[in-house]
Amino acid sequence: MIEKIVESTIIRHRLIECGQQVAVAVSGGADSMVLLHVLHRLQLPCGFRLSALHYEHGIRGAQSEEDMRFVQETCAKLGIPLFVERGNALQIAQEQGKNLEDTARRLRYDFFARCCREQGIDRVAVAHHKDDLAETFLLHLIRGSGPQGLCAMPYLREDGIIRPLLDVPRKQIEAYAAEHGIAFRQDSTNEDLHYSRNFLRLQLLPQMRKLNPEVSDAIARAGRLLEEEQQLLTEYTLREYAAIAQEQQGRIILQIEELRLLPAAMRRRVLRMAVHRCTGTLQDVGSAAIEQLERLAEQGETGKIFSLPGIFFAQVNYGLLILSPKMYTIDKMEPMCIQPGENLLPDGGRLLIRPAERPNSFPPRQSLCQYIDAQKLPQNCMLRTRQEGDLFRPFGVQGSQKLKEWFIDRKIPREQREQQLLLCCGKEVLWIIGHSLSETLRVQPHTRHIYEVQYIRP
Repeated sequence: MIEKIVESTIIRHRLIECGQQVAVAVSGGADSMVLLHVLHRLQLPCGFRLSALHYEHGIRGAQSEEDMRFVQETCAKLGIPLFVERGNALQIAQEQGKNLEDTARRLRYDFFARCCREQGIDRVAVAHHKDDLAETFLLHLIRGSGPQGLCAMPYLREDGIIRPLLDVPRKQIEAYAAEHGIAFRQDSTNEDLHYSRNFLRLQLLPQMRKLNPEVSDAIARAGRLLEEEQQLLTEYTLREYAAIAQEQQGRIILQIEELRLLPAAMRRRVLRMAVHRCTGTLQDVGSAAIEQLERLAEQGETGKIFSLPGIFFAQVNYGLLILSPKMYTIDKMEPMCIQPGENLLPDGGRLLIRPAERPNSFPPRQSLCQYIDAQKLPQNCMLRTRQEGDLFRPFGVQGSQKLKEWFIDRKIPREQREQQLLLCCGKEVLWIIGHSLSETLRVQPHTRHIYEVQYIRP
């Protein structure tokens, strides 16, 4: 039964195209093990190639190691290629003062993205199911999310994450595992009520089922209806955005007077769209940040700024609200020697420099992942903040200019300039992280050896 539902979901939502390589994210739990077995059976009729991914978070000590070995043994029996990576989510969360659940998720999805790039994987299948829709809806509702945050999880994300089990309830997954004798691991942390999702699943939802036994279906339906409403509202938002916004050199420029005339709900939607188009993401951009932007526009005082470090900053300039992307900053730091491989930064961020093949297309200049000519990367590279006399050779330009002038031309606030992360060699700036790569490192048609250089924020 589940196989037919999953196959129908794949076809209806075009999750997988014939010939694509699909990797299943496998934790060893019941949901992911059932998904692994179902896709293993469907790979021939649907015409895709299957592999698996396992990220060992290092949270549960010996149990985590046993989970990893279990997944390795299962994939070996099924003849499914498996890619594994170990991490220490608990240590990283403590060092960065971040939530453990969020840190583990970020590390896991970073691993998925790297595997897609390095192994040519087209889709990563995760085991979210119908009951997860209800839990996520309630989790976002409790956190005060707006309509966008309450929409149902998409079957297919822009980054290639797919959810083939979204039409399958947890009970059917458990029944399928029992019927087919599918072994799985029990995660002891799934019973820990300190985790918000566990509390919702084990405490809140059972109480809600006393009022409505089909509450998970009802919430999932509400999420889908909200998603349809959002699609319509997005079309209207695009019209309003196009009327008052200009996009120039990676910046978004909004006319403050026209923005003020919009109804409050539409004004917030336009601001969210501006941030998304400026940065490429709304991750870590909550309602509080949008409200700050609203206040900034309402005050309209030239020179006033607001920033979310590492994501975007905004400033008012003579009737304009200007958003600039990804100023990746750090408190004043001593120069740090950078070598090929993984470089751990004082704030917990990482700079990765790895050999790479020539990409089919190059990322935008504001991307945190760039491709450079490996032979032109000096051996004595340093990561630091700016110094007096720094020079920068802008991408596509033959001559150099003072870094100070480059900042001024782009109206970057003084306090941001002092904290901007730079990859340098002596006084030459090679990469203004999150803004622009130097012409010095540009990959040319004759370039033979290429590095992928990536900044991963803490």
